Order: sequence, then C-alpha cells, then structure tokens
Amino acid sequence: MAGPLKRITNIFRRHGDKNTVPKKLAIILVQDALGVQRDMEAIIKALNKKEKNASGVRIFEYGDKFSQNLARHRGDPKTVPDLFFLDSGGAGQKLGAEIAEWFAKHRPDSPAPSIYYLSLSTSMAIREAAHLETTHPQVKTGAVSETELHLVKAYLAGKNDKTIFAGCDTDNLRRALNERLGLDLPLDVDQDRHNALNRDYQRARQGSVFNAWRDGKMSAAEAINSWRSYVMTLTETLQTGLYKLQKRDVETDAAFYQNTGFPVKGTAVFTREAVENWPQDRKDRPVLIMQSYDPDIVPLLDSGKLGGLVVCGPYLAAHLALLCEANKVSGVFGLIPRDQGAVPAGEFNEMAKSHLAPYFSTAETEINGSVLKEGQEIILGAGRNGIVFKPENIKELRGELENDRQEPSYDDVYGYEYEGELRQLQECFRAFFKEHNIRLHNIKANADTEANPFLRLAQGIGLIRTEQIAAGSAEQSAALRRVLLDGAAESYDLLASSMKTGYRSFMYRLNENYPVKFRLFDLSPKELLGREDQKQFHERYGRMDIHGGAALETWPQLYRTQAKAVFDAYKSANPYTQQPLQIMMPAVRTEQDVTTVKTMIAEEAAKAEMPENRYSFGVMIETLDSCGNAAEIIPHCDFISFGTNDLTQQVLDIPRDDLRARARYEDKHGYDPYKKLAPDVLEHIRDVCTVARSIKPDIEIDICGNQASDPKTALQLFDAGVDNLSVAPSQENMRALPFLLNYLLFDRHAPESRNLTAHKTKKHDIPHSK
Repeated sequence: MAGPLKRITNIFRRHGDKNTVPKKLAIILVQDALGVQRDMEAIIKALNKKEKNASGVRIFEYGDKFSQNLARHRGDPKTVPDLFFLDSGGAGQKLGAEIAEWFAKHRPDSPAPSIYYLSLSTSMAIREAAHLETTHPQVKTGAVSETELHLVKAYLAGKNDKTIFAGCDTDNLRRALNERLGLDLPLDVDQDRHNALNRDYQRARQGSVFNAWRDGKMSAAEAINSWRSYVMTLTETLQTGLYKLQKRDVETDAAFYQNTGFPVKGTAVFTREAVENWPQDRKDRPVLIMQSYDPDIVPLLDSGKLGGLVVCGPYLAAHLALLCEANKVSGVFGLIPRDQGAVPAGEFNEMAKSHLAPYFSTAETEINGSVLKEGQEIILGAGRNGIVFKPENIKELRGELENDRQEPSYDDVYGYEYEGELRQLQECFRAFFKEHNIRLHNIKANADTEANPFLRLAQGIGLIRTEQIAAGSAEQSAALRRVLLDGAAESYDLLASSMKTGYRSFMYRLNENYPVKFRLFDLSPKELLGREDQKQFHERYGRMDIHGGAALETWPQLYRTQAKAVFDAYKSANPYTQQPLQIMMPAVRTEQDVTTVKTMIAEEAAKAEMPENRYSFGVMIETLDSCGNAAEIIPHCDFISFGTNDLTQQVLDIPRDDLRARARYEDKHGYDPYKKLAPDVLEHIRDVCTVARSIKPDIEIDICGNQASDPKTALQLFDAGVDNLSVAPSQENMRALPFLLNYLLFDRHAPESRNLTAHKTKKHDIPHSK
C-alpha cells in the first residue's frame, strides 16, 4: 500500500523547490463507492491532460487500510498529501480526527490539512464536517456532494457551458481545485439549495459542540461561548418584542390602557354565545367585544375558541391581562378616550366597578366616533395597545400583517429550530456552575392551566394559582361560590371532586423530575364573584379581603377539603418519581398561622397514607408581619416563596391597582415598582434570606412576581440569597430570560471566557478551502 502513495508524493520531490515547479495536486480518496472512485480518477486524468500537470489520486476503499498506510509514513511525514476526501458515516468522522491529529503531531510546522467529506449523503457529510471543524478548528473542511463531483467531471470532459453548475448545491471541490492548481472553475450554485445546506451545516456545527464537550475535547466555557451569538440574538429579539407590529407607530382607531398577547385579525362578535357557537371550519376567529368584565368569561379564555378580547371598561384590566396572558389570548382593556391622548386621566381606575352590563345590548357599538358592527373585521394589538376596525385602515394594514405573519407560528409556540441544542446548552451551564461552585438558579413558571405550551420550557412550576384553576372551570367555580356564600355540605362534595380532576394533570409533571408547587387558595371575591355575589359575600363576612391565617380561620373546612383533593389527585396520578410534591400557604403572618396550616396538611396526608418524603411544606412571605416573624416561621418550612406584588403593596403602601400612585412613584423614581423591584422591598427580602440561611442553610427560596423577570432585578435577588424565580409562562420569560441570566452569571464569574479564540464564537457557513 505504501508504494503508490509514495509514488504520488515523489513527484513533488523530483521537481525540487516547490516555488519553481508546475502546480500539481495529490489527493487521498477514502471511499468504497465505485462510481465516486471512477469520477475522481476521471477528474485527475482530465486535469493532467488539459493542464499539463502531474496530479494523482490514491484511493483507499476503507478507512482502516488508509490508517495502516498513514502509520507507515511517520518516518517521512512530508511525503503525505494534505488534501483528503473521505466517506462519511461515523468512520469518516473518526478518520478525519485521526488525520488532523497525525498532522499536528508529525507535521506541526506545516499548514493544517484540508479534509472534505464526499458522500452519497450530503446531509451526513455536512454533519461530519461540522463535527470535525468543532473539534479541530485548524482544519479546512466541508462537504462535497456527488452532484458537484459529477458536474466537475463533465465540465473538464468538454462540457464547458458555465451554467452547468447552476443546479449544484456545493462548491468545495471547485474551490480546492482552483486554489491548488490556479484554475478558474465557475463557482455557481443553486442559491436556495446552497443556503439550505448552510443552515443545515450551522445546526450540525452547533450540535456537535455538545458532543465535543462530552468527549472532553471542549470545555463547558468554550461550548457556552460558541452559542453566545445565536442565543443572545434570540434573547434580544424576544426581550424587545417578537411581533413587529406591536412596536410600530401605526395609526389606530382606538387605544387601550392594558394589552396582552400578539396582534391578531378576527371578526367582531358581541356575545359569549357567538364565540361558543363559532363554526370550527371557519378560518377567521371571533374577537369578543365587551363593555365590562364578567367572571363568567374565564372558562371561555381556556377554551381555545376565542381569537381575541376587547373590553372597553377599565375594571380589573390588569387581572384580565394576566388571565389572557396565561391562556395565550390577545386582548386590550380599558378604552382611552381620544381627547385624553395616550395617558388615562380623570377617574380612570381599574378597580372602579362599572355600572354597565358586561355585554352590549345590541350587536354594535360606537368607539371614538366610529361604529363597530357584528361581523366586521378587526385587527387587535396594533401599535402596542390599539385596535383597527375602519375598513380603509384595515385595507392599509392587511398586506403588511400578512407579509409579516404576526400570528404565532408552530415554532413560536412549540420551539425554535435549535430547541434540542438549547436544552443541551443549559446542561453546559449547569456543569460550569457546579464546577465553579456557583449556586444554581432555575426559572419556574406561575401556572393556572397545565395546557400552557410554554410550561415545558420551564424548570418547574413555582406557583399553581389554585383559585384561578377554579375560576377557569365552570363546575369548580360554581361549587366554590356556593361554599363561600352558603357553605352547604353538598357544595363541598362537588368542589372536592372537581378540584381532584383539575389538579391531577399537574401531578404527571413530577415524573419528569419537575418541581410542582401548589399554592392553597388565595381568594379574591372581586375576581371570582359577580356584583350581586360580591354584595352577598360582604354581608356574610363583613369584609372583602380575607387571606392567609384569616382565611384559614374563616374557612377551615375549605382548606382541609383542598388539601385532601391535592393528595387524592397525587395518588390518582400515581407518579413514580421521588420528586416531592410541594404545598404552600399564602399570606401567612405569624408562627401560629404556619403551624395551624402545617398541622392540617399533615393530618390530611396521614389520612391519604401519603409518605412524609413525598411532599414538602412551605409558605409565602408576602406580608410585613411574616418578614418580621421570619425567625419563628422558617423552622417549620421546607421552602419559602416571596410574593413580591403583595409585599410591594405593604412596604410602599401603593396598591397595585392604584394607577395614579404608581404613576407618581414612577415620575419620582423612574420606574414602576410593580415592574422593577423597589430597593426597600429588596431590603426586606435580603433580611429574610439572611435569617432563613442562618436557620436552614439549604432551604429553597423562590420569588413569585413579575418584577423578577427584569434581569437586573433578578441578579439582585440572586445576590440577596434567592434560589429560583417563578414568573409568567411567556415566550420572553421561558425562552429568553433563563439564557440571559445564565450568560450574565457566566460572565460575572468567568470574565476571561469572553476572550476565547475567535473561531468559537464566529458565525459559520459551509466552510470551503481557505
């Protein structure tokens, strides 16, 4: 085997100094396909005939035979050619690495070899070239398709039509021949096919990073940095708003105070029945136009039938936005009168009850002087928080919307092209943080429905709003209303059954080692009850705000029934994991509150024969009393969770629904305290964390609240002692926030990592001869 190889390379030695000899080419082909072998031989023969040079190709059918031959040339390494075309399919990948390492060891002062993968399967060749570039970036590599091989042979055989390559997908063989022999072969390609291969190569290269990391050929820091450009671009896109129309300064027919979701087009309807009876075969979706909030709308949000929601009244606008966001329904709430400009004025107050009925009495309404009728097309969410319904304005925006495809695509909801790789990137971060003794932090989701598609991207459920599960179920909400208003025994039986059904689906998440945290009822009559029922509630209890320990004292049977339903749901689902179910009580104030509910939960667990190691108990720290009593509360808890919204209200004495007070605070301090955590609130959190760690160093500490989705606030919370964040399950929070925070922490602890060699972070195309 050694003879022919030496014969080819001896050509170079016979002519003496390489600067004075004709250009020539020596190729090693490792390929068992007879057609590929003949095509390469024909190319070399044509080159020798046309160019009057002394080129040659040495063919090996199998890689192991070439490896044996290569080993024989350790004594004369300069006789080995440095241009290789290898078959792919696993063995080629191994052989490429072997060649690269052989040159690095035996010819360290020579240029790195060029190693291309020539296979009947271009996709396989791309994957192996990508892996080789990742593990041996000094090597020139790429894929050569069988099509290009055939066309080069035809071109050199006399078919000199330069358009012959217009349908070709790769150009690496022609680039290598042009560079090595000074030729001028056309580099035309089918741009669409070539671009598709570029995308495949990029994905293969990114995926190969993790194989290299696992094989020990790349550090976790290098793998993390190789993904930085893509991930940070993705993060920036999501953080600044994925749906372009929301960010555009477009003329709208009406603006609203609150909005959520993405721009959608639909058909205006004015009754709940119209939505419920909407034909399934219609391509357009109904946008429900309402005068004011109605609790009965909640089950409709979860039905998947609603295309969008427009509520003209401001009552509970923020609450509606939260419900719509949880159910991925676009909506606008609280009409801003045209003469008031962009900022609500006068008596605009989202807690002020409307005296208007929830629904319009006729199938039309006038908005800012223009009539909107049943069946009319409407664009919802344009210009950040507006609607467009005038036919002339609809016409102007229609083409723009269709071109931009603002409705979420499959990838918007179910994953990006690199979602599998992004999961592996998270593994790299975890390995890096563990290696450097950096505390791990998870981004969990607040949830009230298991159907939210973004929950699968979360690292646990940090807060299940059981009261919102009730509100979303007609059966459960009806039973809960009856319990609160009359306390009848049959109402408790119905409630228990519907709670068990509603909770069971969450239990299956435990099988994925996925933390699941149930918050017992934190009831708000304003969100659950209609006007007449609210009046009856107040007459029965003398107050509307009954939370925490007070709620437990007022409805002991309700909380006992709920705890039993949680354990019954767990046993019904029968998860096989050892991941303990987490149960927590909101709004506790004192040690007595904590021990009372903990005892009740333990009693129900015993009745259900629930082993103690299959559940854990904790509380929400969201009152000033609980902060002050932390030293007495913590010993009874396996975990704690801060509720930043309620804590902000108590610390700053600014109710979340007091829009004017929030505006005054923002004017003075430069931010909304319900979007970014105020220093005074952070100080209380830091103090409690210090107390908690002194008593139980390994206690789990979470944060639940929208402020935690602000990256700077999140880092401050981590520094204060918080482990995990639990935020709304949106694209921004579930896809962008985890990576943004991980890179910020990574750079803080390994600043030198950003200066790694350029090839680790550059954008890659299908590589060709350089």
